[in-house]
Amino acid sequence: MAAGQLAFVGARLLLRWSCTRLRRFAPVPLVHVPAYGIGTAAAFWLIQRLVAMDTVISRYGKLNVLANNAGIAPPGSMDMSF
Repeated sequence: MAAGQLAFVGARLLLRWSCTRLRRFAPVPLVHVPAYGIGTAAAFWLIQRLVAMDTVISRYGKLNVLANNAGIAPPGSMDMSF
């Protein structure tokens, strides 16, 4: 094996060992971090869409929706003005 490979494996093992030791002292479990990240992204997306809908309503006076339960518009007119 090359010295670089051994150094990489050693660094990886050292990182794993240090993470397991530091996990005991973490005040908040890091398991919750992905959930907070997903929730933050979802809230941003919702607010962004609400602002876009408000812009469309203020510009055109109504919001046209063409969709059925499957999210696919059937042929023909299904004008549902809000």
